Formats: sequence, C-alpha cells, structure tokens
Amino acid sequence: MYLQLIKPGIIRGNLVSAWAGFFVGSAIFQPKLLISMSVGLALIIASACVINNIIDRSIDALMERTKQRALVTGRIPLSHAWMFAVVLALMGSLLLLLTTSLLTLLLSLTGMVLYIVVYGYAKRTTSASTLVGSLSGALPPIVGYVAAGNGLDFISLLLLLILISWQMVHFYGIALFRKSEYASASVPLLPIVRGVKRTKISMILYSIMFLLSTVSLGMVANLGIFYSVTLSLVSIYWTALAIKNRNLDAIPYGKLMFRSSLGVLLLWSICIILSRTFIDFLS
Repeated sequence: MYLQLIKPGIIRGNLVSAWAGFFVGSAIFQPKLLISMSVGLALIIASACVINNIIDRSIDALMERTKQRALVTGRIPLSHAWMFAVVLALMGSLLLLLTTSLLTLLLSLTGMVLYIVVYGYAKRTTSASTLVGSLSGALPPIVGYVAAGNGLDFISLLLLLILISWQMVHFYGIALFRKSEYASASVPLLPIVRGVKRTKISMILYSIMFLLSTVSLGMVANLGIFYSVTLSLVSIYWTALAIKNRNLDAIPYGKLMFRSSLGVLLLWSICIILSRTFIDFLS
C-alpha cells in the first residue's frame, strides 16, 4: 500500500529525464554521482507524491479509477502518510546535500513545492493547471544537469522547454481519454473547459515545440549526428502522428498520443546517453 502512495511510475519517468540531463552535462561519466543523485531525487519525488495523495484524497474519492486508494478508504492513516512523506523528504534532501550540491537540492525542492502547492491549487481552479504542473515535471533533467557540475544556462533552459512541451502532449492525452472522470470530480482541465478540438490543436503545437527544442539541444550541447538525426526523425514522426490522427475521437486520440509519448521520452533519453557515450569513446 505504501508503494502505491509514492507512485513508482512517476518516479521512473522523472528519473529517465534526470539521467538524460545528467549525461548532457557530464564531461566524464561519474557513476557514484549518478546513483546518489538518482536516489536522492527519487526520495524527494516520492515524498511529493505521498503529499499529493494526501491533498487529493477528496478528489480521488469522486473518481472511479482512484476511489479505492489507501488514503481514500482509510487503509493507511493520514498521520502515517504524513510521517512517511517527511522521512522521505529528509532522507532525499540530506543525500543530495552531502553528495551533489546545494543548487541541486534547491532545484529538487523547488519542483516539490511547485507540484504540491502551486499545481495542487491550480488543479482545482484553472484549465492552465497542466502547464503549471509541467514546470515541476520539467525540473528533473535540470537537476541531473546541475548535479553533473553545471550551473543554470541556455542548455538548462532548452531542457526545460523539451520537458514542458513533452509533458503537455503527454498529460493532455491523459486528460482526453479520462475526460469523463475528471469532469465528475470537477477538475477544470482544458478538454472540459475549452473542448476537445482546442486540446488537440494545443497538443500539435507542443509537439512542434518539442521538435524545435530537441534539435536545438543537439546543436548547442554538441550531442553529435546520431542524436540530431534520430531525434529529428522521432520528433517529426510524433508531430505527424498528432496531425494525421487529429480527427479521431477524444479517447482513441488521447490514448494514441499518451502511449507514443512514453516511447518518445525513452528514445530521447537513450539517444542522449548513447551519443554522450559514443562521443566520450571517440575522444
């Protein structure tokens, strides 16, 4: 039950993007640093997910998919969940502070606050909540980049844009195929407030933004021809998929773009790791 509270899927996805940022920023491979950054960040994300479960339990009770969660049914006492979250956050913060840098820790905690406080409020009040939430989800690759020994610069900005644009397509896909669930819980997501057509147009525009920012990263970070060619093809395909299938109904279109987004993020991260490894081997 406690494993469900930390949302392992969210942790995995965030770590994949954090590893990509780490490899972008690494002059040489630092396995111990990568491990400590990954564990520390995972603990902080896990804490944020537990607190999100605590805050969202009233919404979860209204949705078929989430109404059996442990905090909704009372199988886990609220006090235990808070204690669990605090311990996770303290452990993660201490590990990052001792093994990485203060900036790495501050960025991780900033993502946590954005997710819990800012997104937690926006989710209940505005259709722009998805964009607000994407800011916290876009920080892990920057955490990885900074943990590798870099500061905040143009490359970190490109990493931010890449993850924001990817997340917008990813989460709008979820919003489309779970539209009725969110509507029953009175969550004002874009397809509910502005309609399915407006959501599809936004997804296409964000997929184009993903294409431009990923290609720009390859040039600015000197990731090599393998990354540039592969990600150009992947990004063009993803945009074409969004455009070609725009006349599908909301549920199949949402599922298509959601599932394809998982592959796109994984390929993006793998291409960065392979490109950095290949470039280091040649040098």
